[in-house]
Parts: sequence; C-alpha cells; structure tokens
Amino acid sequence: MSLIRRTGFTLVETMIALTLAVSVSALALKLLLGQQRLARLEAARVETQLTLHGAVSFLVREFRPLAGGADLLEIGSDAMTFRATRGFALVCEASGNSLLIRVQDRYGTRMPVAGRDSMMLYWAGDSTTRGDDRWLHLPILGVGQRTGCGGVPVVALTTAWDSSTATPDGRSALRNDLLAGMAE
Repeated sequence: MSLIRRTGFTLVETMIALTLAVSVSALALKLLLGQQRLARLEAARVETQLTLHGAVSFLVREFRPLAGGADLLEIGSDAMTFRATRGFALVCEASGNSLLIRVQDRYGTRMPVAGRDSMMLYWAGDSTTRGDDRWLHLPILGVGQRTGCGGVPVVALTTAWDSSTATPDGRSALRNDLLAGMAE
C-alpha cells in the first residue's frame, strides 16, 4: 500500500475555522455597534451641554442689569416677567403728560407698548445743584407718532406725570433736562 500525501484541510477543520471566523466577526460587529451607539450618546450629550451653555449665557446677559429683586416682577413655574432696558432716547419736548422723542435719536430693540412698558425719566431739577436730580419711574399710557420738535418725526409718549403743572416736588419742570429710558 502506498501512502498518498494529501494537501489541504479536512471538512471538519474547515467547519471549525468557519465557526471561529463567524464567532469573531459577530463579536467585532457587536463591539462596533456598541461604539456607534456610544458615539451617538456622546454627541447628544455634547449638544445638550452646548445648548445649556448658550441658554445660561443668554440668561446671564438678560438678568445682569436687573436691580436686585426690584426688576423681577413675577416668577411662575414655567414663566418669568422682569423689567429690562429695551430703549434709550432724549426728550426733545415735554408738554402736559406728553413727552416727545425724535425718531432718529431713539435707540432700542422695538417701539414702546402702551400699558405694557414703563419708562425711567431723569429729571435734573435745579440746574445749579445735583441734590434734587432723580429718576422717575412712569408707566407708558400711550404711544403715538407725529411731527414735532422742529418739524421732525417724533414718538409721543403719554405718561402719568404732567410736566406742565409740577415736578415731583411741586416746582416747575425744566424740560430741556429730561432723559427717557424705556423698559418692559
């Protein structure tokens, strides 16, 4: 009998090798899918952190100018109402309870809204002393547009303070020393 030398693998060896290859491939696929899921979760976590960072930055910018608790008007479980500066203007004319502001000299994010917004009006009082200077907090009762202050477009703000009759101390008003800051 002659011995024949065989080359190659037997069927059993091939089946064992194939089973091992499939097992290793399945483990590698499971590891790869787990890494993908982990990467998606990490990306969502980073996006959430960036969103929260942006929200906190926005809130810090909005709340920094609030004066203690005086500008915080109402806090609810899902909303907050606060007073913040939304505009600045120089008063060009005051008559009665109407203050006129040149449109081109008004700076702000929007026009004031009657019944919703208020204003801080700086009254200088006697120009020779600083002792009677003060800021007056006034509600804005009406807002209109017309021509005034030398024929230019103006915003007319109606307030609760009558500049023609008295100042906060009962004296006559100095109309050229008024400064308005609108807030909501």
